[in-house]
Amino acid sequence: MQIDTIRLQSLRWPRGTSARIWFCQPQVELTTPAPFRPTIAGRSLDILRAVLDRDAQKGAPAGDAPSIVLLPELSIDIADIAAVRGLLSAARTNTLLICGVGHMSAADVNSIEPSFHLCGEPIAGHYANCALIGCGGTDEIFLQPKVVASREELDCHWPGKVIRYFVGEFFSFVVLICSEMLDRAQARTTIHEVLNKLAEDSQQLAAIFWLQHNPKPR
Repeated sequence: MQIDTIRLQSLRWPRGTSARIWFCQPQVELTTPAPFRPTIAGRSLDILRAVLDRDAQKGAPAGDAPSIVLLPELSIDIADIAAVRGLLSAARTNTLLICGVGHMSAADVNSIEPSFHLCGEPIAGHYANCALIGCGGTDEIFLQPKVVASREELDCHWPGKVIRYFVGEFFSFVVLICSEMLDRAQARTTIHEVLNKLAEDSQQLAAIFWLQHNPKPR
């Protein structure tokens, strides 16, 4: 597994301040069979738009701390990614969005980042399950592919080969998806391997964001 360091120049978490975190829980039903994508395009986008509007109304958290917006695995439709870019570009600079995207083909991934670097050679009938990460004030977005397939994805998962290590000012994090907590070879989870690799390079980790699809959110 390769770890990529990505520096987010506009993201900062000043010491001694408290971030504002929005946990968004759209009720997402997925198409079957694979590729798994939201059956109703735009539902999660509407929630994201409303949250960003409300966050803007509230103004920056005390001490100019970040606003962090989280949406679950597989919740944003691929057709809505362009709209997500627009929302991010208009959002407050110190805003972090992490959301799950419906199953992506190699062409879908390539429209954002090179798929070969993230997942290797395409596999016919298999799809990447990715998180999308972006910051307010810019339309630049990044993908974090899921490494370990869930039980429902065993026959259609295109596994990721890279873990992105995001670094801002006084803030660093990784993003994991659902079954990354399951054992891999040598009885190690993805997060166990990531923590070991970061420790070898004396790199610190302030947060882990874990996304999971929940068909019946509370």
